Amino acid sequence: SWIGIITNRTTIVIGSIYHSPSHNAFYDEIKQQQNKIKKELSNHKRKTIFMLNGDFNSKHEIWGSSITDTRGEYMLDWIGTNRLNFLNNGDYTYKKVNGEKEVLDLMLIDDNGQNLVVDWSAHTIPSTRKKKTNNGEIIIPFSDHRAMITTINLDPQINEKPDKISWNFNENKKTK
Repeated sequence: SWIGIITNRTTIVIGSIYHSPSHNAFYDEIKQQQNKIKKELSNHKRKTIFMLNGDFNSKHEIWGSSITDTRGEYMLDWIGTNRLNFLNNGDYTYKKVNGEKEVLDLMLIDDNGQNLVVDWSAHTIPSTRKKKTNNGEIIIPFSDHRAMITTINLDPQINEKPDKISWNFNENKKTK
């Protein structure tokens, strides 16, 4: 699913993605959706920024996974081809029941928006809760994935006019 945030100068389009481990045509589908959105927004005078986040089920050591798999290689190539950047800093986003940690979730942003990013983190709130029962407490999982939090500055200072530069080319000339 996609949502849009419109500011005075920018339209930010954010997609939320789940890439099933058994689905392979996924990347082409994302690109088709992105192109359709770009076409619809082409009449706007604002700059458009695309952000994409979700569970890609792709592992690559570059974004902090313990290994690189075939999907991770393809994903890295797809990210580069589509001029996207991943914001992940290596923090794990997925924790197996046995405690093993992995990076399966990514936050991606296109080149137009990278300067708006202030911070990215994987949320540290536990993804389980305790429930009291007649037999004591049981632990109920919310999710085995951690929420990703990205802070962006929607109104960055933009220097519309560069500082005036004065050149003195007559510095070494003698005046009469």
